[in-house]
Amino acid sequence: MFSARRILSKVALSATILSLAITPDISSACTHWPVTVFASNHMAEKCRLARANPRKFLADVKAQRLNDDELHEYLVAFDQGNYGCRENKRMAFRIANAMLPDRLTVSSDFNALQAITRLAPKNFDPQRIRNANGLVWLLGSGEGETPVGWDKNETREFLFTPLNWNLALRNFADRKGRDEIVFAAATDPTSPMFELEYAALLGKETKDKTRQLLFAKLLVDPRLGEPRYDDAAKLLDWYSPYIDYDLTSDEVSQAKSIWTRLAQHRLGSLDPDIKASGRAFFNHGIPGLDPNLVLESKILSDPEIVRMAEWPKSLPEMRNVQRMVTPNDYPSRALRKLEAGRTELAVLFRLDGNSEGLVVTKSSGYEALDQAAVRFIERRIRPRMESLKLDNFQGKRVLVPFPSVEWRIATPDSNFGGGTFLENGRLIVTFKQEYRHDSCGQFSGVS
Repeated sequence: MFSARRILSKVALSATILSLAITPDISSACTHWPVTVFASNHMAEKCRLARANPRKFLADVKAQRLNDDELHEYLVAFDQGNYGCRENKRMAFRIANAMLPDRLTVSSDFNALQAITRLAPKNFDPQRIRNANGLVWLLGSGEGETPVGWDKNETREFLFTPLNWNLALRNFADRKGRDEIVFAAATDPTSPMFELEYAALLGKETKDKTRQLLFAKLLVDPRLGEPRYDDAAKLLDWYSPYIDYDLTSDEVSQAKSIWTRLAQHRLGSLDPDIKASGRAFFNHGIPGLDPNLVLESKILSDPEIVRMAEWPKSLPEMRNVQRMVTPNDYPSRALRKLEAGRTELAVLFRLDGNSEGLVVTKSSGYEALDQAAVRFIERRIRPRMESLKLDNFQGKRVLVPFPSVEWRIATPDSNFGGGTFLENGRLIVTFKQEYRHDSCGQFSGVS
């Protein structure tokens, strides 16, 4: 149906994947661009000579007799009046126009293209300005829904050419306007640009969890081909029922539904480790847990232990339950790793009726969270744990339920705040992340 365009888009896809694979990771480096231009008059004489014989100077520019650094200095000098030159917008425009070939392409000098769009006089070739606007939108800002002077259909046709599409894929998650069109085409099975491979590729590039969710839904949709469960799992590796992101309740439900399908698929694996990871999800509701580290309490399998359904009236009522664990008690290591979950607890009484202490009946999946829950409750519980005694059960070990501790993390953009509150037998402890400047001067969420 779209054979020619699909063939070309597949070529673009292959080139994109290859380019991403060989592009070095520079995410950890800090690039600082100068925000001020230091006073310098080193271009004063050069500008004077250019103004004295503009025809010869522009011919040299057109013939590429000056290097790129020199040309950009001339452009800035005349455009902004820097480096000892007098501001001359008309001269800056003429330099930019001479720097560009007759036919503008994606390889044309971007600074010159920008100058054309800003400085062109009213009587200048409108088609050349239009082409420059399209390339600036594609290569640079891309903020508007369309390039200046373009309609939506023209923009899509322009963007869907193989070379331009390849560039847009490589720079996805960079520019809002351009990304909206790419996202719409890459998630619409009726689009001539749709390929499941794009869902996996673009899902990795974006940090928008709503978009990652939609890409994951496409990847596991059997109507679109063989479900790609592993790729979907990578896109939704952030999901946890105990971490509050800036998502709607419906989106959270969709993420849980997809992970339920992923876990069900893993249960059918012949690989025991993969099968165990599926069981771990159904036990804890958290993807990505190491099943070998998730230990259920052996106490629950002891047939001699009496398990009570609720806190008996014969025991003193617990005071200040909400103060037993606070957000400040959240283990820092767990915060760094975004570990969250529910630790289910009970008080174990010995044969003589005296308290043996607090035990974990069901792990959160993270040892640091389980240990913190037990440690802080035993430290702050009133009356003291060792003073508790259960009557009428002498000769039997008894397990009495205690409020579980639900460790939650609210991301900086979440509408949820931090704090501790008691709800339906759960002590919900929420740590609210905040933004701070990192070493590169950028904002980042911290715990």
